[in-house]
Amino acid sequence: MPDLVVGPYLFKTKKAAKDECKRVLNAYSLGATLQEPDAGLVLGALELHGGAEHKIGCGVASFQVEVDSYGHRCFWLTRLDGSRTYFSYKWCFDKPPDGLQRARFAFRCEIQAQVIAFKTEAFQGRPSVPCAATGTPLDWNSANVDHEPPLRVLRDTFLAAVEMRLADVVVQPWCEGEHRYLFADRRLATVWQQYHLEHARLQILSAEENSKKGGRG
Repeated sequence: MPDLVVGPYLFKTKKAAKDECKRVLNAYSLGATLQEPDAGLVLGALELHGGAEHKIGCGVASFQVEVDSYGHRCFWLTRLDGSRTYFSYKWCFDKPPDGLQRARFAFRCEIQAQVIAFKTEAFQGRPSVPCAATGTPLDWNSANVDHEPPLRVLRDTFLAAVEMRLADVVVQPWCEGEHRYLFADRRLATVWQQYHLEHARLQILSAEENSKKGGRG
């Protein structure tokens, strides 16, 4: 297998490249600007991203470590004109999501406000919240919001109720300044959000317990 060139580095595998990007992501405090050679690594990774042209725009001035709209640590870039966006280093090494993947992401994005509201209420006046599975105290950064049963089960039940298939769900095209996938049919979005509000059962889990269920539930 030929070496994978990422900025100033050579990697034998995609996993090795991802692991190095992950190391850099966790090495900086939130809000910090990446220094060389880490910035070169991240720029090299971004150039492999399926949406690199849109992300880079007029050019990259600097990279920072901040959080995304879910509160998860990620890389941000500040462009030469001062505009900003963020990206997942994992997507730099994976194929761009297909139609079904975008639809799945959209189901999660459309109820993001409800998930954040649940987590905010759970931590109201508290420095920690117990993990629903183990009872271990979790702070805000280590707490994950999980669906029980999993979100995919609720999604599939909803689709059956409205007599649709996942393949029928049309997602808005990506545009600058938007960091999530949303339904093109805004009436469907409202119906899904109400369904989720009435039927979802949310809980706080640690990242480890959540990963045992196959990721964010």
